[in-house]
Amino acid sequence: MGDDNAPGARRWQWRAGAHYCPEHAVVRPVAGLVPSCPRCGRAVHVGARVGKELTTVEPVPATCAGLDRHRLEPGAVLLGTRACSCAPDGMHRTWTCAVCGDVQQWPPHDADAVAPYFGPGAQSSRSMGGGSGQSG
Repeated sequence: MGDDNAPGARRWQWRAGAHYCPEHAVVRPVAGLVPSCPRCGRAVHVGARVGKELTTVEPVPATCAGLDRHRLEPGAVLLGTRACSCAPDGMHRTWTCAVCGDVQQWPPHDADAVAPYFGPGAQSSRSMGGGSGQSG
Protein backbone atom coordinates (compact mmCIF):
# COMPACT_ATOMS: atom_id res chain seq x y z
CA MET A 1 0.00 0.00 0.00
CA GLY A 2 1.27 3.43 -0.85
CA ASP A 3 1.28 6.63 1.12
CA ASP A 4 -1.99 8.53 0.55
CA ASN A 5 -0.10 11.80 1.03
CA ALA A 6 2.59 11.06 -1.58
CA PRO A 7 2.69 13.38 -4.61
CA GLY A 8 0.41 12.02 -7.32
CA ALA A 9 -1.32 9.55 -4.97
CA ARG A 10 -4.92 8.87 -5.90
CA ARG A 11 -7.27 9.78 -3.06
CA TRP A 12 -10.77 8.41 -2.92
CA GLN A 13 -13.56 10.92 -2.90
CA TRP A 14 -16.14 9.19 -0.72
CA ARG A 15 -19.70 10.05 -1.69
CA ALA A 16 -23.06 8.81 -0.45
CA GLY A 17 -24.63 6.57 -3.09
CA ALA A 18 -21.33 5.84 -4.92
CA HIS A 19 -20.18 2.21 -5.34
CA TYR A 20 -16.72 1.12 -4.17
CA CYS A 21 -14.72 -2.01 -5.01
CA PRO A 22 -11.97 -2.90 -2.50
CA GLU A 23 -9.51 -3.33 -5.39
CA HIS A 24 -10.66 -0.81 -8.00
CA ALA A 25 -11.97 2.20 -6.01
CA VAL A 26 -15.09 3.88 -7.44
CA VAL A 27 -16.85 1.72 -10.05
CA ARG A 28 -20.08 1.60 -12.03
CA PRO A 29 -21.43 -1.75 -10.77
CA VAL A 30 -22.92 -4.62 -12.73
CA ALA A 31 -26.47 -5.54 -11.68
CA GLY A 32 -27.00 -8.95 -10.15
CA LEU A 33 -27.97 -10.49 -6.82
CA VAL A 34 -25.93 -7.63 -5.33
CA PRO A 35 -24.06 -4.91 -7.27
CA SER A 36 -20.60 -6.14 -8.31
CA CYS A 37 -17.37 -4.75 -9.77
CA PRO A 38 -17.25 -5.08 -13.57
CA ARG A 39 -13.50 -5.79 -13.43
CA CYS A 40 -13.13 -8.41 -10.68
CA GLY A 41 -16.70 -9.51 -9.84
CA ARG A 42 -16.46 -8.69 -6.13
CA ALA A 43 -19.53 -7.31 -4.39
CA VAL A 44 -19.18 -3.56 -4.09
CA HIS A 45 -19.96 -1.42 -1.04
CA VAL A 46 -22.16 1.65 -1.20
CA GLY A 47 -21.25 5.03 0.28
CA ALA A 48 -23.73 6.00 3.00
CA ARG A 49 -24.16 8.81 5.48
CA VAL A 50 -24.71 7.60 9.05
CA GLY A 51 -25.43 10.61 11.21
CA LYS A 52 -22.64 13.06 10.36
CA GLU A 53 -20.21 10.32 9.27
CA LEU A 54 -19.68 9.05 5.73
CA THR A 55 -19.00 5.32 5.54
CA THR A 56 -19.61 2.35 3.25
CA VAL A 57 -22.20 -0.36 3.75
CA GLU A 58 -22.44 -3.83 2.29
CA PRO A 59 -25.36 -4.39 -0.08
CA VAL A 60 -27.93 -7.06 0.76
CA PRO A 61 -30.32 -8.70 -1.72
CA ALA A 62 -33.76 -7.05 -1.55
CA THR A 63 -35.65 -10.32 -1.03
CA CYS A 64 -34.99 -13.99 -0.43
CA ALA A 65 -35.41 -16.46 -3.28
CA GLY A 66 -38.07 -18.44 -1.39
CA LEU A 67 -41.63 -18.79 -2.66
CA ASP A 68 -42.88 -15.83 -0.60
CA ARG A 69 -39.89 -13.56 -1.49
CA HIS A 70 -39.49 -12.21 2.07
CA ARG A 71 -37.79 -8.79 2.34
CA LEU A 72 -34.23 -9.07 3.66
CA GLU A 73 -34.04 -6.11 6.03
CA PRO A 74 -32.49 -5.62 9.47
CA GLY A 75 -33.79 -8.31 11.82
CA ALA A 76 -34.96 -10.53 8.95
CA VAL A 77 -31.61 -11.63 7.51
CA LEU A 78 -28.60 -13.46 8.93
CA LEU A 79 -25.23 -12.55 7.38
CA GLY A 80 -22.56 -15.20 7.07
CA THR A 81 -19.57 -16.43 5.11
CA ARG A 82 -18.68 -19.78 3.59
CA ALA A 83 -15.11 -20.71 2.75
CA CYS A 84 -14.68 -21.93 -0.84
CA SER A 85 -11.77 -22.00 -3.25
CA CYS A 86 -13.92 -20.90 -6.20
CA ALA A 87 -14.41 -17.37 -4.78
CA PRO A 88 -11.78 -14.71 -5.63
CA ASP A 89 -10.99 -14.05 -1.96
CA GLY A 90 -11.73 -17.60 -0.75
CA MET A 91 -15.10 -16.73 0.80
CA HIS A 92 -18.72 -16.48 -0.25
CA ARG A 93 -20.95 -13.94 1.54
CA THR A 94 -24.21 -15.62 2.53
CA TRP A 95 -27.61 -14.16 3.39
CA THR A 96 -30.09 -16.42 5.18
CA CYS A 97 -33.75 -15.43 5.38
CA ALA A 98 -34.77 -15.51 9.06
CA VAL A 99 -38.36 -16.35 8.05
CA CYS A 100 -38.00 -19.31 5.65
CA GLY A 101 -34.30 -20.23 5.85
CA ASP A 102 -33.52 -19.59 2.16
CA VAL A 103 -29.77 -19.04 1.66
CA GLN A 104 -28.27 -16.90 -1.11
CA GLN A 105 -24.56 -16.33 -1.69
CA TRP A 106 -22.15 -14.07 -3.58
CA PRO A 107 -20.20 -14.67 -5.70
CA PRO A 108 -22.20 -17.47 -7.32
CA HIS A 109 -20.67 -20.91 -6.69
CA ASP A 110 -18.59 -22.30 -9.57
CA ALA A 111 -18.12 -26.05 -9.05
CA ASP A 112 -15.58 -26.17 -11.92
CA ALA A 113 -13.29 -23.69 -10.14
CA VAL A 114 -13.17 -25.50 -6.78
CA ALA A 115 -9.70 -26.71 -5.88
CA PRO A 116 -9.48 -30.38 -4.86
CA TYR A 117 -9.38 -31.08 -1.12
CA PHE A 118 -6.42 -33.09 0.15
CA GLY A 119 -6.80 -32.47 3.90
CA PRO A 120 -7.97 -34.72 6.74
CA GLY A 121 -10.82 -36.98 5.70
CA ALA A 122 -10.14 -36.61 1.97
CA GLN A 123 -10.76 -39.76 0.00
CA SER A 124 -8.30 -41.02 -2.59
CA SER A 125 -9.45 -42.12 -6.02
CA ARG A 126 -8.82 -45.76 -4.94
CA SER A 127 -11.13 -45.56 -1.95
CA MET A 128 -13.77 -43.97 -4.18
CA GLY A 129 -13.71 -46.80 -6.72
CA GLY A 130 -10.98 -45.47 -9.02
CA GLY A 131 -7.39 -46.58 -9.03
CA SER A 132 -5.30 -49.05 -10.95
CA GLY A 133 -8.13 -50.84 -12.74
CA GLN A 134 -7.00 -54.23 -11.38
CA SER A 135 -9.61 -56.47 -9.88
CA GLY A 136 -8.79 -57.89 -6.55
